[in-house]
Amino acid sequence: MSQAFESHPPSTFTREETNYQCSFGDFDELDMFFFDMEQLPVLDDTQYNFNNMDHLGPDSSGVPFSTPTLDAESHSGAPGSGGLMTISVGQMKKVQRIWSRQRPKIPAQITNRLWSDVVKHNADNIFTTPQHNLNFGSCQSLRCNVDQECRKRLIQYCKDLDSSFGVSSTATDGISMPTLDILDSSLDFYFQFFHPILPVIHKSTFDARSTPNPLLLAMCLVGLSYLHQTQTQAFLIRYLKRLLPACLGDLTSQTLSECAPSDILTTLATVLIVAYLALGFRDEIDVYQAYMLCTQTLRVADKQGLFAAEDVDDSIEQLRKGASDPGSLWKAWGRVESIKRLICCLIYLDMAYARLMSTSGVIEIDKVEIHLPCDDSLFDDATTATTFLRFIQQGTPMTMPRMNVRNFHTTSVSKLNQNATQILLRSLYLRIIAAKNRLSSKGSQRSSSQSTSPVERLAIEEGSKDIVADIILLPKTHANFLRGRNQNNALGWHYLCILLTADIDLLETACGRDGLEAAEASLAHVFKWSQSSSARRALLHAAQVFNMLDLCRIRESYLTRPDLVLFVSALVISQYFLVTSHMDPGFDAPAFELLQDLDWTIVGDEGLGRATGCVSSSVTPVLKQGAVISNPVRRFLEFGGPVSFAGEAQGLGGVTAKKIARKFAHLMDGFGKWDGCGYSQLLRAMCGFTHDSE
Repeated sequence: MSQAFESHPPSTFTREETNYQCSFGDFDELDMFFFDMEQLPVLDDTQYNFNNMDHLGPDSSGVPFSTPTLDAESHSGAPGSGGLMTISVGQMKKVQRIWSRQRPKIPAQITNRLWSDVVKHNADNIFTTPQHNLNFGSCQSLRCNVDQECRKRLIQYCKDLDSSFGVSSTATDGISMPTLDILDSSLDFYFQFFHPILPVIHKSTFDARSTPNPLLLAMCLVGLSYLHQTQTQAFLIRYLKRLLPACLGDLTSQTLSECAPSDILTTLATVLIVAYLALGFRDEIDVYQAYMLCTQTLRVADKQGLFAAEDVDDSIEQLRKGASDPGSLWKAWGRVESIKRLICCLIYLDMAYARLMSTSGVIEIDKVEIHLPCDDSLFDDATTATTFLRFIQQGTPMTMPRMNVRNFHTTSVSKLNQNATQILLRSLYLRIIAAKNRLSSKGSQRSSSQSTSPVERLAIEEGSKDIVADIILLPKTHANFLRGRNQNNALGWHYLCILLTADIDLLETACGRDGLEAAEASLAHVFKWSQSSSARRALLHAAQVFNMLDLCRIRESYLTRPDLVLFVSALVISQYFLVTSHMDPGFDAPAFELLQDLDWTIVGDEGLGRATGCVSSSVTPVLKQGAVISNPVRRFLEFGGPVSFAGEAQGLGGVTAKKIARKFAHLMDGFGKWDGCGYSQLLRAMCGFTHDSE
């Protein structure tokens, strides 16, 4: 039987709000994640004592919540006897109804009850609905428990989406729901490839059968994007386009204020995935609609207080009552950890769209304070309660400190992990672009009398100067996270340094982005930049990016897409060689190899210090000059000189610039899905030839 459809996009709120109970019970006995390792029993012991769990987060005590009960008799039609007003229930409802039309109800922030609700959520996974009579043992072969009922639900939901666009459910244009096997594989691909980028969903407690339709469809679409199947591409694009307005409608609906916290969080998780997926299909979707969705998502999250973790917010600290056994502890911890990661990933989303749209982030990043996520090993590899407890016994922390983005130095480095470093790097990016836009709004536009080095413009403002110092000191303060296997962190740090030392907008303009006239006008500024120590420092960071990506292929972007940062690096190097006039430092010096390994703790703020005032005042100019000349890296940054690239001495002018750009384009060709082919073609076109002419 056909179903009558609504004329608006179907809501992503799929849970029964009337089933949501606001009674939180007595929290005096709830001390979330209070776990004394000395009291932890051996794994073989069936008796567990959870009375000494280490709390996670602030040290404030739990706040008891309760829902007052109403006496039915006292709220009958009879007037009240003890108040200043005598009014019946019917009259009161009429007053309330009229009043609500005068001033809409402002919803309370979910942070007032967020963490307690997350712990008390009566489903294993925070993003799933409570389900009964599910036989988990019979579905293990399906991995994520995708069954025919899931597929039927998705078919109906897609029909609802089509109906909201005025499309008949029979007019499918040959586009049909993928088979059960393909849907199952799509979720495998989601967790294998996309989850490392946005690690929000707790896979071990994820069950497709109890996952709301919008979230499940979004996850499947992401997985389909990695399958590269022609027959599923049309389905992917069609319903990505449908989900964008549907999600936006949910975020702007008054219904949102009436939802349980878990429903709001599920909506935010769904939108996060949809908005991030849209970044990979900018040619097929409305980019401005996706940006609007991103903006609204971040505003909703901000209004809900998700970016302001404070002592008073009862954050992640009340678990003892809900963790009466190892399984309850593990699942409750997983729900809390998912929300911590959701909040962090919303910051990632802000960075991605700010970069795409060349604008400041939506979040007021300097005021952000968050609970840091725990190690990925605990979230992803601890697939059972037993293995979870084993990880804890072996020393993996199940708690992490809060971090204030602006004052991250106050958080002990020994307590940070890879996730914390990624959050820090992204936050620094948002701080850079916010400072640039703030200075621009004050009239600090580029002119012939001003430096073309961004770091010197940022030094105008004391707060911006602090950002520069924070970035430059990272190799010293967070050395362990920028070395060895931590290539993603190092790549992100080099990218930030390039943004400080090179005006990317200027270089893109000089390469013809805005036409010939604008390109010619910008070359004078590029030439001025090329003579500076900041330009030479940008050259070093750009070369290091090439070297890193040439030696190991970093999977698509944690901080930034490798193809994008490689393109930015190519702009820096090619423009430097194109316009710089000389490489004579005034004394004999061997060619400086750009691809050599560098100790950035020794380099310090060379090339930046005079702009930021970071150079130690205790070092006299004479001693400093002697130290600079004796160190090849610092000597090159200060005085310039001849260079080599991969052992080959480089000359000056267009021939060298084109040759270097081609090397970058060739390396870019190997990046695949979020591929560098677009940037590669752009580089080749800038060199005066295309694939066809080779």
